[in-house]
Formats: sequence, structure tokens, C-alpha cells
Amino acid sequence: MKNEKYTGLYTYNLVSPKYDGSGKVKRYARAEGDNLIQIPNAVPAIIDKTMFGEIQTRMAARRHKAGTFNAKENYLLSGKIFCGECGAPYTGNKRKASGNHPLYISYRCSKRNGKNKFCKNTEVRKECVESIVLSKISSVIFNDALIPKLYERINAYAAERESSTHSQKLRIEAQLKELNRQIDNLVSVIAKTGSQAVLDRLNSHEKEKALLDNELGRINRELRKKHISRNTMKILFGRAKSLFAAGTFDSEKQLIDLFVEKVDVYRGKIVIKLNILPDGDPPKAHKDKNPCEPFVFKYEVDLRRES
Repeated sequence: MKNEKYTGLYTYNLVSPKYDGSGKVKRYARAEGDNLIQIPNAVPAIIDKTMFGEIQTRMAARRHKAGTFNAKENYLLSGKIFCGECGAPYTGNKRKASGNHPLYISYRCSKRNGKNKFCKNTEVRKECVESIVLSKISSVIFNDALIPKLYERINAYAAERESSTHSQKLRIEAQLKELNRQIDNLVSVIAKTGSQAVLDRLNSHEKEKALLDNELGRINRELRKKHISRNTMKILFGRAKSLFAAGTFDSEKQLIDLFVEKVDVYRGKIVIKLNILPDGDPPKAHKDKNPCEPFVFKYEVDLRRES
């Protein structure tokens, strides 16, 4: 219903050729101005011009509404939210409900639909789960009474880590001392015999020594790190409060990246893990335990009560 011929208007030369420098037709484009020839009442009209105008207005409104569906959504929890049933990432999804219902925008398990996808876990409404996570973050960063407790836990962990790291340093220094002694002996043997086999052993020892030197350098840097002060923690919490107060997508995304370790979705509930570290950067794990455990706040939320 876009053709004006339905109103009796005949248009001639609607599309005209565009030429390049050599005189060849480069493309065709809609004609404008004097190149466009229009003759009113040249053909029988099917509808009058008033009705034609109303139809064009309605069609334009529908195009605008369709654009709402195609608009890009920003998902705060991208990369942080996972399926508690199968472990796959949850990804942003939106679909149009029937009738005049609004768009349903959600997070859905990436293994839920499609070829070779099997998970039957439920999707969660985007607005609902993001609101819950931000609420839990606010319950931590606006709790000033938590700072002294965190200060004690963080520095107790730092002291424990320092003790363990110091033991590692002593062990590596002993290994390097013995390795240097063996290298000196091998150099003396090579000087007397020129043995290729001994030279190969020397090269192997030199490589091992380089690795130990690098590890010792890392440990020394770790030991030079200072304990976290209460003032540093207050600065971190103050920054988080400012981000929360801003209320923009970028500020809320920074909050998520700083504090949210992971969100697991199960049937009817979500489990949120907030990682409260002053620099937002978890230390490397030891073999026997998770070093971040003292700073992880775990929340289980019943979605049926929140929805």
C-alpha cells in the first residue's frame, strides 16, 4: 500500500540512471525534481488521498514498533551468569509475547535450544535477576559495619599467605644453591674433558636455574606487597557507592565486574557469589584451598518470591 498509483497518481521516470565518468551507467537511483514526472488522475483511483495518508501513518508507526524489538539490549551480567544445572553460560535473549504484551527480555541457558542442545533449565527475566544482584551488592557496600570485619579477615589472610610465601622462598633459595654448586662442578669437568654429554647436562641445569630465578623474583615481589589499610577499604567502598549512585549502565557494569564472581541459575533460584577484595583481583589459588574464600559472600535467592 505504498504505491501512490492507488490514488490515481501516475509517476513516470521514477528511477533514473546515474552515469560514471566514461558515460556508462553506474547505478540507478530514485529521480528527484524536474526528472520526476507525475500526472494526477491518470489512472482510476482505488482509494482517496486522505485514506492513503492514514495508511502511510499507520505503517510508519508499525515500523517504529518493530524497531523496538530489534533495538540492542545491554546485559549487565554477560560473562558472569551461568547455568547451575549444566554449567553452560547464560546469554541474553528476547522474544515477543502474543497480543499486546511487552517484550520478554531474559537470560537463557546457551544449551537450552537448537541443535545438540539439551538443557531444560528455565530462563530468568533480565530486569529481575539484575535487580537482585545489584541489591545484594548494595547490601555489602553500604554496610559500613562490615569494613572492620573485612579488614581483619583480609589482613589475617595476608599474614597467612606471607608465611606460606616465605617458606616457598627458603625452599627455592636452597634449590638454587644446590643447582649452582652442580653447575660449577659441571663447568670444571667440561674444562678438563670437553664432554658433549656433560655440556648437555649443563644446559639443562641452566634452564632449570632460569625458571627458579623467575619464580624467586615473583615471590620477592609478592612479599613486598603491603597489607591493606582500613583507609584503602573505605576508598574502595566509597568508589563503589559513587558508581551505584550514578545509576548508569556503565557504572553498574563496573560494579558487577568489581564485585560479582559468579551467578548460578537453578530451577526456581539463583546463587550469587560476591567477591569482596580491595583491588577486585583475586590472588592465585594455593593447591589445597581457594584463597578467595574469606572474601566470598554467597547468597541464595528464591526467584519465586522475588518475581
